[in-house]
Amino acid sequence: MIRVFIRPCGKTYSEEHAAAYELLYTAASLMGLKTGKVEKTDKGKPYFPDAQETFFSISHGGGYAAVAIGDSPCGIDIETERPVSIRIREKFLNNAPESEALVRWTERESKGKLLGGGFFDTESGAPVSFRHLSFGNLTITVCTPFGAEVSDTVETI
Repeated sequence: MIRVFIRPCGKTYSEEHAAAYELLYTAASLMGLKTGKVEKTDKGKPYFPDAQETFFSISHGGGYAAVAIGDSPCGIDIETERPVSIRIREKFLNNAPESEALVRWTERESKGKLLGGGFFDTESGAPVSFRHLSFGNLTITVCTPFGAEVSDTVETI
């Protein structure tokens, strides 16, 4: 099962980034999972080389850090509520209406993280599932291979 953890943090990029990695290790410890030093693939996807059975993804923004972690590959994205420009909707989100744009954005980001290449790496023939979660003014999406189980709750640490 994939569990989702979140915590408030500072609002600068470096504060959010550091908080996301702290949250990763805290969540893994609470779940009794093996970890170790984080390394990155050639595309930049972080992983635990000494814990091949533990999968995770991190995201941060809007003064929050988030982690999806568990026994299946995953990608997570969090975004604060905000309008998405028509240019972005046209270019990247298949002309999604404003009411759907932020959710579509988080789907694209989380799928790119699942696949390992980020926002522009979303092409895959394998079916995926999206779990949409809310937390305050945040939109949270977790992407997994089709059939993977994702918790319905966001756990705060």
